Amino acid sequence: MTVQAEQGISHDEIFRRLDRVKAAAVERGVAAFVAIGRPFYERPANVAYLSNHFPPFPTGMFWGEMRGMGHSALVIPLGGDPVLIVDTTFRRDFVPIQDVRHARSKAAPRTSILPNLAEAIADALEEKDLGAARVGLIGDDVMPRGFGEYARPFIGHGIGYETMEPPLLYEGDSTPLQAGMVLCVEPGIEIPGAQGVRIEEEIIVTNDGAEIITRFEPRQWE
Repeated sequence: MTVQAEQGISHDEIFRRLDRVKAAAVERGVAAFVAIGRPFYERPANVAYLSNHFPPFPTGMFWGEMRGMGHSALVIPLGGDPVLIVDTTFRRDFVPIQDVRHARSKAAPRTSILPNLAEAIADALEEKDLGAARVGLIGDDVMPRGFGEYARPFIGHGIGYETMEPPLLYEGDSTPLQAGMVLCVEPGIEIPGAQGVRIEEEIIVTNDGAEIITRFEPRQWE
């Protein structure tokens, strides 16, 4: 696939968004903001919106002390350049931020695939002489515009003898989920005249939650 220069989100637009974050930092009296990777469709106060880096899905880790930290982080100091921290690969043609580093723990070997986002964030703040500074965690109070209006009301369906069959999962549906149901969960957003995104997982409903049965290996950008 060829990405043409005039298509998509420009690098200039990314820097304008970062400038808005820095203006908010001045208003709140903080020396830097930290953004944690979240789903692109959840809200714009996240890594994807502010760096054009789209971390893999799901955007939360589910093991060890780093559980819930996400797959990326963005350190935005009031003075100086931002630091993008990733735990996989990234697209240099998409991401205009120059300082991009892997969240690998210093104590781990170079071949380790287990990231340590908390340690990497602390290191980046120390390098910026912000180890003892007042730092904010970016959220809806900083950049309140979200993508809720573009969210698809339909988020999934059952799978059985047919590829698509009841129950149909959509906003307002009250169908009770029962253990043993096999579902395709596919939330997404669609922006008219622009673009959209949809993420799909197949699950089995269990008595205490769900079991993901999707076996497709996520494609990693290089």
